[in-house]
Amino acid sequence: MPPLPPDRPQAPRRTPELLPFKPWMLALAVFTACALGIAIMEDLRSPRDMWAHNGASSRR
Repeated sequence: MPPLPPDRPQAPRRTPELLPFKPWMLALAVFTACALGIAIMEDLRSPRDMWAHNGASSRR
């Protein structure tokens, strides 16, 4: 591709625009992150932890 002549005006460069901020997008991201965190923590819980939790609540 040949170089452009120096007297030709350059078009202004546009920066790529990010997605516009919408509050529902933030709420959806927070909800999804919390749901994933809860699911992972529940999956990592051992049966022994569940029995210990039940025993502690029944002693009140």
